[in-house]
Amino acid sequence: MSDQQLLREYVDDGSERAFQSLVQRHVDLVYSTALRRLSDAGYAEEVTQNVFVALARKAPFLGRDVALAAWLHKTTLLETRHRLRTELRRKRREEAAIAIGVTMNADDSLLKSLSPVLDEALMDLREKDRHAVLLRFFENKSLREVGEALGVGEDAAQKRVAKSLDQLTRFFRRRGYPVSAATVMAAALHGATQAAPAGLASLAAQSALQSAGGGSLAGIGLVIAKIMSLTKTQTVALCLLVSALPIAYEGSALSQGRADRKTLQARLEQVEQSLLQFDQSRRDAEERLARAGRSLDLLRVEAARQHVLLAEARTNFYVWSDRSEYVRIPKTLASSLVLSESRIEEFSDGNRQRTQTPVLSDDGALSPVMAEVLAATPGEAARVKEDFQEFARDFRALEQTRVFETNHPPTAYGTGLPNSRTLVTGAFPSEGAAVRDQLRARWNGALGDERAAVLWQQTGSYFDDNFNSFGGKEKFETVFWGDDRVGYGRAFRDPESASFGNSSTTVSGPWEAVIRDVPEHLRAYLPAAPISGTNHGDTP
Repeated sequence: MSDQQLLREYVDDGSERAFQSLVQRHVDLVYSTALRRLSDAGYAEEVTQNVFVALARKAPFLGRDVALAAWLHKTTLLETRHRLRTELRRKRREEAAIAIGVTMNADDSLLKSLSPVLDEALMDLREKDRHAVLLRFFENKSLREVGEALGVGEDAAQKRVAKSLDQLTRFFRRRGYPVSAATVMAAALHGATQAAPAGLASLAAQSALQSAGGGSLAGIGLVIAKIMSLTKTQTVALCLLVSALPIAYEGSALSQGRADRKTLQARLEQVEQSLLQFDQSRRDAEERLARAGRSLDLLRVEAARQHVLLAEARTNFYVWSDRSEYVRIPKTLASSLVLSESRIEEFSDGNRQRTQTPVLSDDGALSPVMAEVLAATPGEAARVKEDFQEFARDFRALEQTRVFETNHPPTAYGTGLPNSRTLVTGAFPSEGAAVRDQLRARWNGALGDERAAVLWQQTGSYFDDNFNSFGGKEKFETVFWGDDRVGYGRAFRDPESASFGNSSTTVSGPWEAVIRDVPEHLRAYLPAAPISGTNHGDTP
């Protein structure tokens, strides 16, 4: 029987068997969606029960052509959103901090990176397309079964699923995820389904039926319809039965009261737990402050000792050979130098610009100058690169969970171009500090403390610009365009002071001169090619 037939049988006849069949058919979809959003099996089971309770209560109001899988998916998202707001914020922060040091396996790294926004991508589809994808990949239906559920043929169902995969692939590409083809998207969706625990379907069906059994409007409509055909004797018997309804109502109200009391008790326990955690955090902060004070005293003593040593060392300089390939400078001055090369670039319009070669390339490779300064062996340089790539993966994964899009650029910069798109990345100082400390420890292990300190000092501005001061500030990236001109702006804002300071940078000009300054993940918003004298509109 189809979903609609089972739903009508439950609404019209009050068939518990039909409702249990619906629960058994869709429980994996609901449980998997809840688990992806909550990352907790216990909460996922509770949300699954609540969703089917909602289905039992709202079944009489659902249309006869409702796409049940899509309705259940949307209801699950609403339920998990409520759960996240009230109970899971602290738990998710703790789990994220624990998971920072864990390396993702190659087989499931794509699925884990897509999971935080997978349901957002599904909600971006039309309802029928989303229904087809949910049936095909989350409930493992064949294309023939998907076509029957949608009322179309197998070929039409295949085309609808393929089109939806292409749309999902474009969705993730626009947000910088490495989804190379629709086949990769299909594999990720296949792996997103988690089997519900054994017995959860029966438990959810039983809870839903108990919750909605006495309040279904469809059941009342069925009783009224049958009363019209009763004989006088049957009517008298029915009146005797109805006289017992107040007693049943009182029993139901008593059960509901007990359930409400349990809910309030659980909320009270959560508040008490939050107060205990807050008190512990306060004590920890006081202890850290005391340790900082002791460290400051030790630093003052060390500074005084170093001052004495410096005074003694000024009389011990020796002559440096003029034939050496190197120059000798004080260590105090070395910390203020920029140890990198620069080059002159000449543009087609005749303008020239000096650019500094970064200490690290985008993949973490040391520049030739930096490798020579550190006297790094090939093995040490490879370790530095590998440690950086691991840090970058962890940091970008944290960053993706805090990115949202807007078409309102900050007032810290502007170019006068009519069209724009802005990506905002929220600050995450605690998590960013954790991955920063891990990278620093790995570099110390690869190069030793002294050489790692030089590398760390030289890469300070690189991390500020490319990794948002390790997540300590909010980042705004904006691409502008109009006619044959394009622009790019970037600004950082301190979340505490809400001030952009002097960290804003903007570049704009002719397409050819500026397009290379626009990051790759923002070029997706630009038109395919500049058309002189044409307003491209807000939609690329």
